[in-house]
Amino acid sequence: MSLIDFLRENAAAPTMRLHMPGHHGQGFAHLPMGFADWDITEIDGADNFHAPDGIIDRAQKKLAAQNGFDVALLCTCGATAALQAALLALCPPGGRVLLPRTCHKSVIGGLVLCGGWPVWLAEALPTPEVLDAAIARETPAAVVLTSPLYTGELGDIIGWGRVCRERGVPLILDAAHGAHLLPGLCPPGTAAICDAGAAAYVVSCHKTLPAPGQTALLCGGAEHAERLAAALRLVHTTSPSYPLMAGAVGAYDWLFDHAALLAPMWQACGEFWAAMAQMGLVAPVKPGQAGRDITRLTVFSADANGLNNALRDKGFVGEGVVQGGSVYIASAVDDPDTIRALTQAVRELQPAAGIFDEIPLTLPEAVLSPREAFFAPREWVPLAQALGRIAAASAGLYPPGVPLVMPGEQVTVETAQQLRGVGAFGVVDGGVWVVCDGVTESVL
Repeated sequence: MSLIDFLRENAAAPTMRLHMPGHHGQGFAHLPMGFADWDITEIDGADNFHAPDGIIDRAQKKLAAQNGFDVALLCTCGATAALQAALLALCPPGGRVLLPRTCHKSVIGGLVLCGGWPVWLAEALPTPEVLDAAIARETPAAVVLTSPLYTGELGDIIGWGRVCRERGVPLILDAAHGAHLLPGLCPPGTAAICDAGAAAYVVSCHKTLPAPGQTALLCGGAEHAERLAAALRLVHTTSPSYPLMAGAVGAYDWLFDHAALLAPMWQACGEFWAAMAQMGLVAPVKPGQAGRDITRLTVFSADANGLNNALRDKGFVGEGVVQGGSVYIASAVDDPDTIRALTQAVRELQPAAGIFDEIPLTLPEAVLSPREAFFAPREWVPLAQALGRIAAASAGLYPPGVPLVMPGEQVTVETAQQLRGVGAFGVVDGGVWVVCDGVTESVL
């Protein structure tokens, strides 16, 4: 019996629930219709999330096969918990972790948990040659790289994996935005996530599949399976959501059953990109970029906020605005005509061409590790008063959750200016958390 079949049969059974959750399967106005029917705890037959040998185990083995991995672990605490578990599993305390400055803030949380020290790459998408040189220079305990990026750029994941295997360093691939890049179901010319040959992978099912929010997978090879599972048990709730797990499993089944929908959607996405190129609304290729996820429909213009608002007035609600790009996500559930309508709406608006410059990324020296900074006494100060102080927490753009200030680093004039500079994109805090008495050489 599958996970979904069990939940369906249990919901139909004439039983009186006297177990958690406290709604006992009864419908309430504050719960989505039908949600309580499937929202159970680990009752007889429902398996044990942290020691699965029944319906959850079978579901995870099926997900592993669909994704091309030896092991796939369900996670209902989002890619955040999965990334942090991967770092706990593969980075020893005090280990150096090589990662791009554009990493997601959850990775920084993982460094706090595992006690790792960040070693920054200037490139969001390093070439294999740059990565190889950095590993040789820094001798990290682990590498964390991201592909696809929030705006759809792809890195050379096959090259990354090869370099890390040759160097004997585990690669953690943050593919949170790439759950749809599955074996046999990728857009033409795009590698499946599993092709990287990494030690661990993290995907967010809900970002690009018809899955509920908070659903993610922590995947990898047999070599690291036990450590990944043990680490996930540390950070994951002991009360997993069965509706969320069933939703993630069902999303993959749905996609494989409806694979015929992909080609027409990809064609419409290709037409979108051709139109954006014709209007000059495509960003330059990033250094190290190996391709683009064509389903991440990003319009780069001189007034991305204005374009986002105008498209919303036309009924198109996008994902977000970041660094000159208005981000829209296409998935297999979309009618190709919806994508063509978005393309036509942009044509009608005729936004001004012109790309915002990338925010320059500094690579400051860490004074404290993220863990040391997190546990140090701290205080909240206005940004102007933070100069020369050591940051106790990260601060920066959300979405996509890329910090500009990292815990353990000195706040410099440059980083303060960067924080002020991203105000147009929705994020600047009035101040930052800093370590008490963490004053170093003045930069005022």
